[in-house]
Amino acid sequence: MRQPRNWRSSYPQNWRNCGYFIPALTELRVALTFDPISTFLRTLFAQTLVFTGEPDAAIAELDRVFDLDPHYLVAKFVVAFAFEVKGLYQEAINVLEPLRAELEDNPNYAGFLGYAYARLGNRVRAKGILQDLKERFSGDWIPGCDIALIYTGLNDKKSALHWLERAGRQRSFDAMLLRVDPRFNVLHGDRDFEALMKQFGI
Repeated sequence: MRQPRNWRSSYPQNWRNCGYFIPALTELRVALTFDPISTFLRTLFAQTLVFTGEPDAAIAELDRVFDLDPHYLVAKFVVAFAFEVKGLYQEAINVLEPLRAELEDNPNYAGFLGYAYARLGNRVRAKGILQDLKERFSGDWIPGCDIALIYTGLNDKKSALHWLERAGRQRSFDAMLLRVDPRFNVLHGDRDFEALMKQFGI
């Protein structure tokens, strides 16, 4: 059996970020044969499954992660992501809300939670999270992709594109995933969005 190529490095993760999901999944499957109880690898595998349009398979993998470690924080983020992609917004909120005290300063957390409330139709709650996010990060660096995600949930494309453009100018790591995050699919085909993607080189 061949050894995976330094799977503890960012090798399969970089493939995932660039959108090359099939080789990423292949490498992760090989890695899991050598370390089947790695919560990190199984969670990364699950996240990649969400990006490939298989949220149900991802949730099944994450159930195995929670059997190993019910409190694994990264897995909770990924299962919330899978629920949001499936349109199960209340389920995503049920996962995220108990993490508030621990993660209230995390912009990704705010983006996930605000998006779920927006898609559920609770615009007041979503806008409150959005305003708090803007106020909390009002310096040189602003989490543009997280703010754009909430605006996308609110169906405010103009504002979403404005904040994505800012994220691109700041060379945001999260901007690398805009093409493949299903929550931004509503923007695909929009002329301004496509121009941004070309500008970002993705």
